Amino acid sequence: MVIYLMAGTTLMAQEQTPSNEPAKNWKLGGKVGVNFAQVGFVNWAKGGENSMSGTSFLQLFANRSLDGWEWENKLDLEYGMLKNQGQNPKKTEDRIEFNSKIGKKASKKWFYSAFLNFKTQFNEGFDYEKVDTPRISNFMAPGILTLGIGMDYKPTDYFSMMISPISSKTIFVMDQELADAGQYGVKKAEFDNLGVKVKDGEQIRQEVGASLTFTFKKDIFTNVNLDTRLDLFSNYLSNPQNIDVDWQTTLTLKVNKFLNAVVKTHLIYDDDTDVSWQKDGIVHNSPITQFQQSIAVGLMYQFQN
Repeated sequence: MVIYLMAGTTLMAQEQTPSNEPAKNWKLGGKVGVNFAQVGFVNWAKGGENSMSGTSFLQLFANRSLDGWEWENKLDLEYGMLKNQGQNPKKTEDRIEFNSKIGKKASKKWFYSAFLNFKTQFNEGFDYEKVDTPRISNFMAPGILTLGIGMDYKPTDYFSMMISPISSKTIFVMDQELADAGQYGVKKAEFDNLGVKVKDGEQIRQEVGASLTFTFKKDIFTNVNLDTRLDLFSNYLSNPQNIDVDWQTTLTLKVNKFLNAVVKTHLIYDDDTDVSWQKDGIVHNSPITQFQQSIAVGLMYQFQN
């Protein structure tokens, strides 16, 4: 964090502009929109269930390049709901993510860099497959803050590989019920022989390790944009051979100025996160690869200075 403050102050101080003029050397912009899907049946012989779903999103970025320094900032907000006929609405998407990276040019394609990544969600999440639909997540449960320093390889504007041999990963579980259960790798609560809690579960878990991040964003065909980010993290303090994986990919097909189709995938593996899953009728509760995919059509508006 100190590195961010020092580097950011240096970058901002290199050019002073009057208060009545827009900041120079900044690239500002983003996109906002809503994707939706609907299925309806009327006297349909094969059966079916009416449903509606929608996802709204907002993405903002602020990037600056000046005198060998580069500072990139990106905020992603996303929320989605599904409503099946005769059922209560269910959450399908819930994401808050902020990324910031600052670097000083070391050579033509390499930068000395520091980065910050923060992830959480807006509200509660439930396991809808279980009858009692237990709460399994909440705002800042988890919240994940990753910081690191290292070298950033940027051969082009659309590809980056950030190598950080010194990184910290802090997992917050600020929902005490989830912390007591030991969710997301925190130390669970302690109970006496009568089942009475004698010590609260810890709400923070600290990891120190190495990270590797790949980013790629480019129009691969006319009106077809591929945006993918792969985060890898190895915890030096516990089972460093078990790599945490977070891989997000968005393929956007632009129909016209406002209409688009979006294909999204999200793959996660976290060695410290237990997931309830079944195999051969047996219920397991252990780390396993998590995968999400969606296809939607919607409206999107992009803006940039």
